[in-house]
Amino acid sequence: MRVQDFIAESTNQAMEGFIRQIQALPADKVDWKPMDEGRSALSQAQELAVIGAYYPTLLTEFKPPVFDQALMDSYKKQCDALDTLDKAVGALKNATAAACETIKAVPDEKLEQEMQFFGPTPWKIHQVMNAHLWNLHYHTGQVCYIQTLAGDKEMH
Repeated sequence: MRVQDFIAESTNQAMEGFIRQIQALPADKVDWKPMDEGRSALSQAQELAVIGAYYPTLLTEFKPPVFDQALMDSYKKQCDALDTLDKAVGALKNATAAACETIKAVPDEKLEQEMQFFGPTPWKIHQVMNAHLWNLHYHTGQVCYIQTLAGDKEMH
């Protein structure tokens, strides 16, 4: 199996796990913020959907977006438009499907190529391909924490 296929398959499985967890939350806890300071489960789904949609361009142009005010304003506007769980989940499914197709299409000879991504140290393309997967796992953990705060101790 190619690493591209493995990452794409793992990313899709992680997305399904995230959706399963967030859909298990009581409706009144989807937009709830722990201690009124944490992030809601909905805001995490919005992030995953919007940032996930950047991966096809990122993995075909092999350069990061310009993190300027215009990008941040666009990000906020896109997140705000996903104002229900159904909208956020639908957008996440679409973004992840497109990301996975792009990941599978990355040529083998690009895997070790480096590019600037987050932080001062360049990332190899195979690491960038794995970033959406990592972010899905990270936010699944946050949603599971919200579930425990809401009294749900079951594994979903």
